[in-house]
Amino acid sequence: MQKTIEWENLSKLNKPYITVLRTDINILNNTGKYTMGEFVEEFEKECCKYFNSKYAIACGNALDGLTLSLRALKIPKNSEVIVPSNTFYATALAILRNNLIPVLCEPDLNTFNIDFKNIEQKITSKTKAIICVHLYGKPCDMDKIKKIAKKYKLKIIEDGAQAFGAVYKNAKVGNLSDAGVFSFYPTKNLGGIGDAGIIITNNKEIYEFARKARSYGGNNYRYEVEGINSRMDEIQAMFLLNKFKDIEKINEKKIKNANLYLKHIINKSIILPKIDENEKHVFYIFAIRCKRRDELQKYLQENGVNALIHYPIPLNKQPVINEKKTYEIAEEISSTELSLPCSAVHTKQEIMRVIKLINKFK
Repeated sequence: MQKTIEWENLSKLNKPYITVLRTDINILNNTGKYTMGEFVEEFEKECCKYFNSKYAIACGNALDGLTLSLRALKIPKNSEVIVPSNTFYATALAILRNNLIPVLCEPDLNTFNIDFKNIEQKITSKTKAIICVHLYGKPCDMDKIKKIAKKYKLKIIEDGAQAFGAVYKNAKVGNLSDAGVFSFYPTKNLGGIGDAGIIITNNKEIYEFARKARSYGGNNYRYEVEGINSRMDEIQAMFLLNKFKDIEKINEKKIKNANLYLKHIINKSIILPKIDENEKHVFYIFAIRCKRRDELQKYLQENGVNALIHYPIPLNKQPVINEKKTYEIAEEISSTELSLPCSAVHTKQEIMRVIKLINKFK
């Protein structure tokens, strides 16, 4: 029996970076500072260079990054924030944590991203912001979204948790709005060895607020804002700095594997993701759709391929939100989406084996 092809092989991907980390970790014992030290500061500087942004604020995870970004905008309680109906729950949770109301907006079935054509009908006098999610690593249509935001004087936050390195019209996503937030959860393209996140912004007020708020709300026992505990560990920053130098290589390998799927999957029952010429999709997830998704997943698993579902329950059906309204597109995606193995360490032979199985699926 052939070896199982996992959705992601983190141990293989991270082995060289773990090896380097083992030799460098004694530096932490010399400094005695294990959170928010020189490695975190260096990582923030590297992110500023990478995104061509003025500021970068490291934090404990992307959920906290979204929470702090929203809070920094000083949006009145019970205001509305528009969010795609098919995103991961954390995007909506950041809104709820700020006593704001998530307003669900349907995505484009072809791109999985929020459909700008549906945004205006969701805007009311209480709407104050839009969170656009670059889902699965594919950039949103930022020009259209920014035009709407300008018309109605709305703030924009980019949830780039899955899109580190993605590009929209020659600019990296995350630096195309009031603030962009990224995750370094282990499975992400630039994944750490635990939770971590970062906020990217050119807004000095957001920067100054988030720097205080990530560490209770201030420093030296003087607390000026209502904060949280969301500090990045030095060991995470050290690991991420080592891996950062290879992020373009990691992204390009994932794109190369995705292109194999796009070129060679010919099964008519499979709907492939749509790619635009003006973007760089970094394929955190290679998401296909199939009406018989559950059967396909079982068939692949029985043949040694571990394909996953992102996400089986749409936001409107999450118990915390529990909207009675039907969101047909989000529910269509949740019932048909399947994520194929597409990591930077999957070989061409492994990807072609998955393709061969999919093409045989009846």
